[in-house]
Amino acid sequence: MKAFFLKYRKTIGIAIAVIVLLTLLFAPARNQDRRGSTYSRGPGGYGAWYAEMETQGAAIQRWRKPLDQLLSRDPSEGPITLLQVGQTSQWLQDRVTYRTELENWVQQGNRMIILGGGFWQGKAMPVTLAPFNSSHDTAQGAIAIATSRRFDLAEVNRGLERKILDSDALEGEDAALPSSLAPATVLVGDKFGGIAIRKVRGEGDRIEAVTPYLAANAYQDVPGNFAWLAAQVGDGPIWVNEFSHGYKDRDALVEAGVKTWGDYFLRSPLVLFLIQGAVILVVAVVAQNRRWGPKQPVVPPPVNNSEAYMTALAGVLRRAGNSNFVLEQCKAAEQQRIQRQLGLGTRPLPLEELLHDWEARTGQSSEELRKLLVSDQPSRQVSEKYLVDWLKRSQALRQSLVST
Repeated sequence: MKAFFLKYRKTIGIAIAVIVLLTLLFAPARNQDRRGSTYSRGPGGYGAWYAEMETQGAAIQRWRKPLDQLLSRDPSEGPITLLQVGQTSQWLQDRVTYRTELENWVQQGNRMIILGGGFWQGKAMPVTLAPFNSSHDTAQGAIAIATSRRFDLAEVNRGLERKILDSDALEGEDAALPSSLAPATVLVGDKFGGIAIRKVRGEGDRIEAVTPYLAANAYQDVPGNFAWLAAQVGDGPIWVNEFSHGYKDRDALVEAGVKTWGDYFLRSPLVLFLIQGAVILVVAVVAQNRRWGPKQPVVPPPVNNSEAYMTALAGVLRRAGNSNFVLEQCKAAEQQRIQRQLGLGTRPLPLEELLHDWEARTGQSSEELRKLLVSDQPSRQVSEKYLVDWLKRSQALRQSLVST
């Protein structure tokens, strides 16, 4: 084992480094959007408050569809309350996309409660000199707050005035604010500013709190927190926006494109393990310089000595210009083969005796055999065309001998 590690220590080191890098780049981060969800049992979740509301018989439900479907609800069905806990990424996107629709929806008589919402324009509340942990008396009992942020009511109303002036809603500087955009009032606060404020919008209103943890599970021992939020949402119908926390109904999942197991795995951390496995395989293949299985040595092709000798000799004869010698050797070899086929042995016979035996055994004329075995090229150099023609005649004669 030690020898194996020493031999492949570089490969193992590279693989470990790549895995660590991929884990840092692609590992799914903890989803902070789950904080404030009624499904969460953690300190920042709202599971305990939701359960208490159900125990009290409140008409409370979880909304797990896109926000536009809630806003397009028929107003004749009566007003409802929408509770949004925390500034999740989905909510930040929705409140920009449906800004006008949300305003109109509230003015129709609906109520919207945003815990940890801040300004409607998305500006964060300033940190004040208020103690981080404080308690405040309300009609429902004392509530505990863990934040130093406060609403600046004057700034909130100045922002409201600027909004009205920019929309040309007022014709003169002394005109009163329309009832649909009345100044904000403090529901819970202290000398440092507002902790929860209310903004009347037409027939409805919007309540905002500086902290998303006002009725979180961590405050189960403080009855005033749960009771205060229950008083604000009223008797219902109450919808808690769980879609912003990533919880979706089946039809919403289908619309989002999660239709196949393949999509599911691509959207899950399993794809990270597949990528890591592929990287390890590639690194191992490159490091070992081979594809699959054990290393195979390169085997040189076997050398045919006879073929090599003949090739070398042919090259020498060709350079010497002695092709006639090649022809004579071919004639001698062809005569020996013919004798063997006729049953005359391998000892060279006189030409006339071979021709006589040819006619006697095959019944064919020996003239073609004579032309094949008798040289009619006295020069040392025989043309390649003549050699090719001789080989063709030799093959034809061989075929005629086989047919007999």
